Amino acid sequence: MNVNLDRHDVISVDGGKTLLSARTFTVSEVAKVLGEKYVESRQGWFNEEGIECHVLQQFKGWTKGRARITVEFIPDKEDSPLDDLRKKVNEVN
Repeated sequence: MNVNLDRHDVISVDGGKTLLSARTFTVSEVAKVLGEKYVESRQGWFNEEGIECHVLQQFKGWTKGRARITVEFIPDKEDSPLDDLRKKVNEVN
């Protein structure tokens, strides 16, 4: 399951793959840099409210709503609630 990160969440990346000068930074720091570099008027795009817009989706037509830019985290391995039970069963066998 992918996770949309909160503006206060911290990201740490391998050297050379960062958008900032640091290897560790918050989501709000990424949004600020992207907003300054790539969006003339970033107000709305990176906050909780987003901006008012219409979206055209295939087979659904136009839908009025809001859009915002978020940072999404994709875990390498998703933990299952059954992992602990499996571990205990394997230890017994």
